[in-house]
Amino acid sequence: MDRSRLEAFSDGVFAVAITLLSLNLTVDGSGHGPLLDQLNAKGPAFLAYLISFFMIGIMWVNHHALVRSITKVDRTLLFLNLVLLLFVVLIPFATATEASYFPHNTPDAQLAMVLYSGVFLGMSAGFGGIFEWTLHGQRVYQPLPPDRHWWPSTTSWRTPPPPPARRAPATTRPWSERPLRLIVAIKQVSGARLG
Repeated sequence: MDRSRLEAFSDGVFAVAITLLSLNLTVDGSGHGPLLDQLNAKGPAFLAYLISFFMIGIMWVNHHALVRSITKVDRTLLFLNLVLLLFVVLIPFATATEASYFPHNTPDAQLAMVLYSGVFLGMSAGFGGIFEWTLHGQRVYQPLPPDRHWWPSTTSWRTPPPPPARRAPATTRPWSERPLRLIVAIKQVSGARLG
């Protein structure tokens, strides 16, 4: 399959998801109190919309950079991409649910937050799956060396690193550096300039 078809399909799904987010941004209209009060009542919906909009936007930018670096699209990549897109299209639903229950401190509100967080976790896992796929074989134009993969002491994410006490001090890295290392790795795989 041509890489441009994968990109076009994914771009369409991202665009529809962002568009669906805005459908919940409504006010009751005249006769339902002052407009400022109606807008204040919709504050949680606006906040959830902004967070979700930027999360989808950031994921789209990263997806674009990663897909541009891929040399050949195969069936595995298509299914991994579908997993990512599955969670992307769930974001408008999770956002609307969270916005409705946000002002309350009830078990339903907590469940809505778990749903909202779970969708973003699933989206991250889908993107991580695509990134993991790029680490093996000659699947990208500029592959990362094995020592730059998820953990410097292993070549696979399936094998966790040894506890910090067993590591040599030169290779000890705090867990807080992991997200930064992932961003740097994505930029290196996509050929983007750092700095």
